Amino acid sequence: MPQILERLLRQARPDSGQDPFVGILLALVVSTVVALIVRLLYRLFYEESETGSQIDRSFLLISPAITALFITIQFSLPLSLGLLGALSIVRFRVPIREPEEVGFLMVVIASAIACATYSYLVLAMLIVLVVVALLLQHYLGSRIPGLRRSGGLLMLTVADAAYKQHARAIEALLSGRLNRIRFEHLNGRDGMTTLNYTFRAREGTDWSAIRSELEALTPLNALSVLRTPQGGV
Repeated sequence: MPQILERLLRQARPDSGQDPFVGILLALVVSTVVALIVRLLYRLFYEESETGSQIDRSFLLISPAITALFITIQFSLPLSLGLLGALSIVRFRVPIREPEEVGFLMVVIASAIACATYSYLVLAMLIVLVVVALLLQHYLGSRIPGLRRSGGLLMLTVADAAYKQHARAIEALLSGRLNRIRFEHLNGRDGMTTLNYTFRAREGTDWSAIRSELEALTPLNALSVLRTPQGGV
């Protein structure tokens, strides 16, 4: 079996003297399979994230498309130069909201380029390294205190008058009890102000104490906390 695979890969290279269409077809198939693997990894490790843009749905299209693109421009210098101008008009219409989404997208792009250049050994090394890194992050991250980080969304509703009076105090209280607190959205309606924050919870965060401190500061109409998995928000 290894000899058959080695022979097939040798014949697939463009400098082998064989039919180049075999190599191109193999590169596209491998690129698609790798995209499927990367998508499965994304869903395995990050599917529960509440704020992702579900960019993994595009992996099966992005990977073979980039492979075909790089295979094509290898044979034409004008095409490779024109590609710079063509890519300057491409924009992401769906926002990439999580750092891991950028990482998975880069893995898909790198894999597609490896397939386009017939560098299957580099591709295999990349996939193995990514799988090992994700497994280490997943299992060690839940056991090492310094790596256990839980994020979430906090929604706070108070009366308009109370918010105007205690806005700075509310911000200071949350900043003192939570890590990386970040204001996201403010909405006012029917005399009430709703504040949305993202945060990183500290180890052993006491939510009952935070609620009591907020209630001592100003009457609360509503307080909602949505916890996301490790590395969430």
